[in-house]
Formats: sequence, structure tokens, C-alpha cells
Amino acid sequence: MKINMFLFHCLLFAVICAVLEAEHLGPSSDYESTSDELNDVQGLLKRLVAFEDYIKTQDQLHRQEIDDLQKQLSGQKDEISYLSKKGIQQDRLISQLTRRIKFQENNWDTSSQTQEDEKHANAMNLASSGNSGDRIRRAENEVTVAFTAGLTKRALHVGAHQNIVFDHVETNVGNGYNPHHGVFTAPVPGLYVFYTSVLADNDREVWCELIVNGAIKASVYARGTDGRHDQGSQALVIQLKQGDDIAVQNVAADDAIYGDPTIYSTFTGFLLQQNFSEAGNVVG
Repeated sequence: MKINMFLFHCLLFAVICAVLEAEHLGPSSDYESTSDELNDVQGLLKRLVAFEDYIKTQDQLHRQEIDDLQKQLSGQKDEISYLSKKGIQQDRLISQLTRRIKFQENNWDTSSQTQEDEKHANAMNLASSGNSGDRIRRAENEVTVAFTAGLTKRALHVGAHQNIVFDHVETNVGNGYNPHHGVFTAPVPGLYVFYTSVLADNDREVWCELIVNGAIKASVYARGTDGRHDQGSQALVIQLKQGDDIAVQNVAADDAIYGDPTIYSTFTGFLLQQNFSEAGNVVG
């Protein structure tokens, strides 16, 4: 652009010199020819002025394009920064889950060995006593209890302390989960594991709690920003009695939880270890 402007000014200077030379010519027999040349020079001068306007317009357009590209670059840098922070958070979560799995595997090995030792001791005690009526402690569950439910549509303007009803039931072994009210009721006493994951709608936030018999046991929070969604999750291992209930409840009014048929928000639970010390009928 600078070279074009330089050439333009050189041409303009040449034209001006030609005009000045033509104007200083005296009367002669070639007056008409000189007049025509002067007209040609003036026409050329007008075209040069128009060319200058064109160059200025192109310069403004190029500057606007440069500004737009700089804005796009800034936005891409922000996006890269956000993705980098998100990746660090996910790496931390994976590391935490890996440590939990290793811890549970170690505990499971120890628990299995302890159960085998108890079975052997009980068998020896039964054989030595000769009393077949003695009750051996049962280590395995008599019933299987497990459920997974998901949200197939957006839950908009959810009220405060309202149950989130995960309407799509993928698994409900033991019939402990009620898809009409979003409540799980323990059919047998024992140690249970629960997990919930909720996706906040874009540019909205959601704050939920795991409620057991009306008491808060854990909280979940997610906040979508810059036109994005955000995922919040929570796990809970808890001892329940027969008939105890648990649900995921919204805390603040007017929260928005994202849901569609591909299932982004879920509620899951299963019986880890049945408690045989509490006798009773199976609920469900």
C-alpha cells in the first residue's frame, strides 16, 4: 500500500508539472494543439484523484480486515486458555478416580480374604458344636438392587427443593427407583452407592443436593458461562435401612438442567453389601 501511494504521488507531481508548463505557454500557431494537451492532462489529473480515493478506500477495508482478524485471534486465545484449564481439571479428576479405584481394589481384596476366613471359622464352629441350627453369617447379597435413570428433556425453571425426576429408566433391578417422583426407596437394608451427574444449561447454573430421608448428604454445582454448558457430579456411599429414601433435589429456584434423549444428566445407585442383621421383608 505504501508503494502504491508513492507511485501515485510521483505521477501526481508529473501531472502538475505538465499542467504548469502548459499554462505558461504563450500564444502561438499551435494554440489549439496545446489546449487539447492541457485538457488531456487535466483529465489525467482527475483520474489520478479518483485513483487516490480508491487507494484510500482499499486501505480502510484492509485495516478493518486486520482488526477483525485480531479480534478472532483474541477469541481463539481465550478458547485455548479455557480448554487448557478444563483439561487440567479433568486430569485431576482422573487422577482422583484412579486413586479411589486402587484404594477400593485393595479394600476389596482385604474384605474378600476376611469373608473367607469368617466362613471357614463359622464352618469349623458349626462342625465342632454339632448344632445345625446355628446361623452362619451370610456374606453375599440375597437380592440384587441397582438402578440408573436419565433426564430426556430440559428441566427449566425448577422450583426450590423440588425433586429432579429422571424420567428415562435404563435399569431398575429390585424396583427401588420411582420414575414418577424421582425417589429411590431401599428395598433391603445395607450399604449403598449412589452417583448423580447434572448438566447445567448454557449460560445457566444448577445447584442440587442428595437428600436422604429429608437430610442433606452431598451437594452438586455446575455453572455454564460464555454460551457453554457445565457438568457437575457427586458420589455417595451410605448405610440405609429398609424403607429409607434418597432423591436429587434442586436447591435454588429457577435453575435449568439440560436433558435430551442422548442422556447427559443421570441418577444411579446400587446395593454394595446387604445387611442381614436387620430382618424384614423386601420393599418394592
